[in-house]
Amino acid sequence: VLDLSSPAACICAAELADKWLVGELCEQLCDSIPLSDSTVLELWDSALRMRMAKLQARCRNHVLGLLRIALKSGRQWPQNAPFPLGPQHLQELLEMDELPFKNEEEVLEFARAHIQASKSSWSVNQMEAVLLAVRWRLVSCSVIARLAPDMCIPHICAQEDLPPKLLSALADGMRFHILGTEAVAALGSTRANRQRAMYPYAIGSFADLSVGQAVRVIGDVRELERLSCRFTAGSGEAVGWCDAMVALVGSTVRVLALRPMACVAPVKFSHQEWNLPYDALEHLPE
Repeated sequence: VLDLSSPAACICAAELADKWLVGELCEQLCDSIPLSDSTVLELWDSALRMRMAKLQARCRNHVLGLLRIALKSGRQWPQNAPFPLGPQHLQELLEMDELPFKNEEEVLEFARAHIQASKSSWSVNQMEAVLLAVRWRLVSCSVIARLAPDMCIPHICAQEDLPPKLLSALADGMRFHILGTEAVAALGSTRANRQRAMYPYAIGSFADLSVGQAVRVIGDVRELERLSCRFTAGSGEAVGWCDAMVALVGSTVRVLALRPMACVAPVKFSHQEWNLPYDALEHLPE
């Protein structure tokens, strides 16, 4: 009789089922193995070794849930994590669209904090693989430029130069921002510029906007009012605010035109045209 309360017994049974090519039993075991904070990493390692996609997904989601709870309560990882993540665990976590961070810069800091905490036990290749899971096209140019020297990793290892794949990823991220609205056409769309699903991203610069683009108005009514009442450097004028603009908060709108001098985008909402500052708009998740 198989004891489903024992992860070790379930893994042994799954290994036998996989060896005997009993796929249906293996799938059932992947769904039935109990997860807990004390067993999730061991089970995740077994799932990676045996290529059990369902169990891998369950382990990822379990850790993701713990991360969400930690961030909501103000506890930072890895300092206050219930267990240390290995490089492959962290890489898989960073590849998820559902990470509960406000922007990709926070994702990058999350990755760097784990590398700093584990640099004595991780290889250069493992560190590089973790950093390559960051979506560098979503990291601002200024952050890439500021952090690039640290990525050469005297803090991480004795290596003086950027690893080639990481250098290429950083350069691609810089080019993507510099090209602005032409970036996807020139460089193609990759995972590096795919928006994460749990939150939208602020428009980084006016050049990120294009006519016909669907965007989201920021969800903070006070911030929208502040930005609308702010005088722009280019035109010396403010968009202006009225109470009816409250209805725009959090809505999806389409860019009708671009006004570069004022960095303003006319948008259409509820059969009416509104002028909004570019930084009051956010990218929609893909």
